[in-house]
Amino acid sequence: MPDIGERYTDKALEGLRRRLREVYSDAQRDVAMKLTSFEHAHKERVKKHLAEVREGKITKADYDAWMRGQVFQREQWQKKQAQIDEIMTHADEQAMAMLNDGKVDVFAENANFMGWQLESGAGTDFGFGLYNQDAVRRLIRNNDDLLPRPRIDKAKDYEWYNRIVSDAVTQGILQGEALDDIMLRIANDTGERSINAMLRNARTAYTGAQNAGRQTAMRQLEDKGVRVQKEWAAFHDSSTREAHAELDGQRVDVDQPFDSMLGPIMYPGDPGADPANVYNCRCSLVYHFPNYPDRSGERAEEDARSFERWKARKESGKQVFDPSRAIWVNGPRSNIDPRRRR
Repeated sequence: MPDIGERYTDKALEGLRRRLREVYSDAQRDVAMKLTSFEHAHKERVKKHLAEVREGKITKADYDAWMRGQVFQREQWQKKQAQIDEIMTHADEQAMAMLNDGKVDVFAENANFMGWQLESGAGTDFGFGLYNQDAVRRLIRNNDDLLPRPRIDKAKDYEWYNRIVSDAVTQGILQGEALDDIMLRIANDTGERSINAMLRNARTAYTGAQNAGRQTAMRQLEDKGVRVQKEWAAFHDSSTREAHAELDGQRVDVDQPFDSMLGPIMYPGDPGADPANVYNCRCSLVYHFPNYPDRSGERAEEDARSFERWKARKESGKQVFDPSRAIWVNGPRSNIDPRRRR
């Protein structure tokens, strides 16, 4: 059963999915509008050449050859294709901005969730403070590798959309479609294939943010002098890759990578690992205390209300994150004797 942090990540991903649909739907409509004038001009030329066929001025073979060459050769079409590239790349930039903002929220919520779990599991107030967007962004500025922010590569984007458009045109011609059907295929293909690609990227990025937040909370506790280990919790279904199924239950120290058949990886979604070990991952980190007794039987059942009450108590402590020292200060029990519980 997904834990609170995983449910938050899934909810954030679903919210992003709805917003991306709006962005790419707008882009599809814009593409369709830009193609309308081209389609209208083409239909006028078709009428003219069909009339010439009926009048015997050109043969049907000449007309068919003209039709096959039209979509690829006209300068007007090249201009339209450039417009499509621009529209869709702008949509990608909007989508990436949404994705990056969402990653910050996912990181913060999962860092807080792990802090709550660690304190609840040990039955001790370790002085965790709350992460919010501002705290996470300050932390990222001091550690660029913590939560990388992907950007759009326009040159690659243009190449990608040119290929989508060319494929749509080729398929349309091979299937004998009319130009208006080809135009519709282009609008649909650019939007649908783009949103699907962005959603796959979002799943990977949100998993990375979720577990980077959990890793950060565990490292924060280590910095306070309390030993904690991280454990890989695989997502079990038919799509789970073999390497991650084998990682399930593996425990390592916080600053050590997991030993995967696909190479070392610090946490599920780690952007520094081999892409085959990262892409579309849905696994999670959980914690383990080597030197604390297992209190799982004593803990209250995990629920969102307990987590929210914990956050409310932390909020009232007015703890502030100091990025220069990477610690929380001015809060209750914000420093723990490093000799404790080692």
